[in-house]
Amino acid sequence: MNGALPPFNANTDSETQWPVTGVEKFYDLHISKKTLSPDGNAKEMLVINGQYPGTLIQAQWGDRLTITVYNDMTDNGTSMHWHGIIQANSTTQDGVNGITECPIAPGKSRRYSFIATQHGTTWYHSHYSGQYGDGIVGTMIIYGPATANYDEDLGTFPITDWYKRNVYQLGIASEAGAPPTADTSLINGTMKVGTVGSYSKTNMVKGKKYRLRLINTSVDNMYQVSLDGHDFEVVAADFVPIKPYNTTWLFIGIGQRSELDVEWSHPTVKYVFDNQISLLAATPNNTIGKNVINLGEGNKWHFFAIQNLFGLPHPIHLHGHDFYILGQFGSQFTEAMVPQLNFIAWHVAQGLGLQFIERPSLISRPALQAVDNECKVWDAWYNTTPFKKFDSGLRKEKRDALMGMVLEGVYLLFFMVLGKKVVWWDRWGKGGMA
Repeated sequence: MNGALPPFNANTDSETQWPVTGVEKFYDLHISKKTLSPDGNAKEMLVINGQYPGTLIQAQWGDRLTITVYNDMTDNGTSMHWHGIIQANSTTQDGVNGITECPIAPGKSRRYSFIATQHGTTWYHSHYSGQYGDGIVGTMIIYGPATANYDEDLGTFPITDWYKRNVYQLGIASEAGAPPTADTSLINGTMKVGTVGSYSKTNMVKGKKYRLRLINTSVDNMYQVSLDGHDFEVVAADFVPIKPYNTTWLFIGIGQRSELDVEWSHPTVKYVFDNQISLLAATPNNTIGKNVINLGEGNKWHFFAIQNLFGLPHPIHLHGHDFYILGQFGSQFTEAMVPQLNFIAWHVAQGLGLQFIERPSLISRPALQAVDNECKVWDAWYNTTPFKKFDSGLRKEKRDALMGMVLEGVYLLFFMVLGKKVVWWDRWGKGGMA
């Protein structure tokens, strides 16, 4: 959408104000196994509605999205997280198993319903183990005011690293050493490798101004993006409209989204996506007393110093909130806090994360009761299945082939700050009131 939506505009703080259109958009998402060949090589994947990437979800700013997720798998739980949505007054709809819900058991479904209180580009994905790296991922556009005009919206362009082996198995193997090197990268769910596969193709006309919505949906890699030597204008970062600026390349970390406007001055469609780094695996000493932080009631500023002791750059994702970067320094802090949430899928599963509790007095008890009931359904399946998980994507399990139960009180691998309220879950496989 070009322009503004009166009385709201691109300067509106969408974490505190948003329109309510009264319109409700419905989507059904079926999760299943399917063999596909994104890079020309066949791989058994986990997919949404039989395709990869999954169905594009679209809404206008202020619409209600009602999305039913069906787990059509027979041997795996799942969930669906709406990346970047603050879930104001709808915390239990965030789709983060181990924090705001239990996984969806095989043959069961979960209905998510929330207001699109922000606008821009994002993605949705499973937060169960490393499932999104094997295909449970899709993109979203919430149309709203922009800080620049354009002629044509080209839609979403997800970029990801790609692995021939199962990502869950690779995650276990990575604990013994450095993370594996990706076999290739995919753009819009496809790539040509040698003589197999195909490139994603987009038709453009010289002199026309296009909007591109880039999303890094990787497991372990960040990207530097250029557009065939063209200058382009960056107009939004994640769900935040920004003052446009021009550049010839852009760095995109895992989970980040950037909206670009580019006027194609010569008719070529060569994209250059340069894989920059693979990050080192690490597991902090997580304990329940150390990695759950109660921020108390709202309307207060919180300051964090994050020290990177790794040998390479590392992404840190503050889940559910925008934030300001006050400064960056090349030397080590004298006092530092453990990083909050890593957004490398394997690292989250291995223990790198904190959990924040915010405004606990406003947590909806009826909503928690609904989650508790869903957890009983999950327990009924998980306690009888032979398929035990090493991790849920958010915390680690005991390596016990017989019991396969959660090692309670040892790993809390995720933190959640969801707009104005937060639900926290004290165990992954067991339901309970926070």
